[in-house]
This record gives sequence, C-alpha cells and structure tokens, in this order.
Amino acid sequence: MEVPAYKIASFEAVDIPLIEYTAAKGKPMIISTGICSEIEVHEAIEACYRAGNTNVALLKCTSSYPSPLDKMNLRSIPHMQERFKVPVGLSDHTMNTETPVALLH
Repeated sequence: MEVPAYKIASFEAVDIPLIEYTAAKGKPMIISTGICSEIEVHEAIEACYRAGNTNVALLKCTSSYPSPLDKMNLRSIPHMQERFKVPVGLSDHTMNTETPVALLH
C-alpha cells in the first residue's frame, strides 16, 4: 500500500520492534498516546529516531469511547509539545464539536 504516513495506535506504542520496523520505512509517523505513560511515549519516539526517522507527531488521546468532556485535559497538549519536541495533535473521541474547536482558541 502506498500510504503517505503510518499511525501507531496507543496500545501498539509499546511495541518497540513494530515502531522501529515501521519508522524505517521513512514515512511520517503518527503515534497515539491514549494509554501510554510519559516514559512509553519517550521510548516510542526514541525508537523512531533509532530507525532514522525524525518525522514524528503525537496524538493526545483520551482512551474511552466516547470520551467525557471532563476527562479530555486539552491543556496537556502544550506540555507534550514542550516535553517531546514534536508536533502534537488531538485524537478526539468526544461526541461534540466543542473539543476540537477549543484547540483553535
């Protein structure tokens, strides 16, 4: 398949051999962080870097379906950007449009 990027689900973000193999393909990597600890996120990013791929982005995710608004913690996105020095987006599982719009403000 000629996909433009690879997305790693949060439950696969601890599968370092998978991440290294995928990152070695040289395409952008998007890693969801929903059930990951900070250490696990760091290890996933480092696996990409070891494979020679620095084109990594993270998705802040609340792993409940649907995600309740009071559990979204959107303020963690700037912290993630500062901590990991990569772009951070949102994997939104809420049932509204307010959550993604809140990121614009």
